[in-house]
Amino acid sequence: MNKRFINWSQQRWRKDWRHRGWLGVTLILLFFASAGVAQSLQKVTYLYNSGFLIETANEIILIDYIPADKLLLDSILLHKLKKATESNKRAYILVTHEHSDHFYEPLLQWHHKINGLTTILGWDYPTTDKSILKVFNRDSITIGSFKLIAHPSTDAGSGFLINVDNITFYHAGDHAAWAEDFTAKFTDEIKFIKRVAKEINMVFIPIVRGKLGACKSTESITNGAMLTLQILNPDMVFPMHLQCDDLTPYKTFGKQVKQRFSSIITKIPLSNNYPFTF
Repeated sequence: MNKRFINWSQQRWRKDWRHRGWLGVTLILLFFASAGVAQSLQKVTYLYNSGFLIETANEIILIDYIPADKLLLDSILLHKLKKATESNKRAYILVTHEHSDHFYEPLLQWHHKINGLTTILGWDYPTTDKSILKVFNRDSITIGSFKLIAHPSTDAGSGFLINVDNITFYHAGDHAAWAEDFTAKFTDEIKFIKRVAKEINMVFIPIVRGKLGACKSTESITNGAMLTLQILNPDMVFPMHLQCDDLTPYKTFGKQVKQRFSSIITKIPLSNNYPFTF
């Protein structure tokens, strides 16, 4: 990638930023107050496919980030996380599973560059680096005010339920009703999330197949997404897992949600690297 393009990409990004152990443990009930949420949540940025950067008053969380083919944001994100920790924010990198459209291995070195960065993986990744934490099955971890509960995905790795800064959100990873025979397992895990989370502010859920599946939805995937919203009843939903340039499936999903759940707000990105402010 030539230097001129990298500089243009960084300028474009900065402009956007300016404008825009469970086993044996008692169930953890995660509470929130709407006023606290409004004060705590500052920005959510869609980073292609299932990647998001979530910024609250005291934390910054990068989850399932991989570079889009046309835009490499590593240096910008690294700088942003480093700047956050220097401002006494707590920084986290989360990866739900090992698939290449969710797992960007260079991220595992970032804790050597950023003091206080916590890295959490949702599967048993083989490493001797004790700074890299692994939470999967139905295990949980608490780091100060940060609480994470994992659950097994219908595909690989985990889905994550996270409570931080009075905000509770659920990132499904690759947990979806990919086919009809996944429905029972899929539903069991969503009901598990409902049992341990009293209320959920945001959910991030896959609504289409990946690039190999031509970025298409199916009746089974859509039904599973709608069932997730019915059971969890979040304030907001962020559709994800779209790796194609045409973002129409996100808009179609938003219309479907509006028809069935008038109280749930769908946050639809208009482009990759799209920031939502609160």
